[in-house]
Amino acid sequence: MWSAFSKSHCNSLFSNPNVMSVVDLEGRSLYSITNLKSKFASTNFYDTRNEAIANLKLGEVTKQQVNAGLRNTTLRDYLRGSNAVTSPNFGLAQQSAIIFAPNVLSGSNAKYLIVHELVLHAFAGLDDIAVYNNSTLIQSGLWHPAGDNATTYITDWIATDCQCTPGQPGGCTRRATW
Repeated sequence: MWSAFSKSHCNSLFSNPNVMSVVDLEGRSLYSITNLKSKFASTNFYDTRNEAIANLKLGEVTKQQVNAGLRNTTLRDYLRGSNAVTSPNFGLAQQSAIIFAPNVLSGSNAKYLIVHELVLHAFAGLDDIAVYNNSTLIQSGLWHPAGDNATTYITDWIATDCQCTPGQPGGCTRRATW
């Protein structure tokens, strides 16, 4: 997936420092396919349709790298009815966890949802509001109805190779080819 993603419009867009400013101590950008692959390899993914998985504690799946108040929260409770959430320990060196609602990964947008959660949240540490308010992303077709901050618009936009958002005024029929 990452080889194909490396040639995508989304990858070009995400490498723009106006979109995400993930830098090292010297101010050099950390955004690269190599670092995304590394983050992917160090991130734990959990499908909560399995009861035993849903009852794991957030602290268990993040090497206790979340604040003490969240460590005993079950993955089901942390998901809070969302399609997917990322643990709040963001960054390249952290043991992040991405938690999926039951059956979400069997949908047609599964790989785009993984890119959404991994790149924008686990790697870059952006929340959905920051993504929605980013002028560079808006200029590249990210759209959502006023007052509706549902995360699915971001995933659907990524599924068009970050060029338009299905449901937006004027229409959008593009599909990513990666």
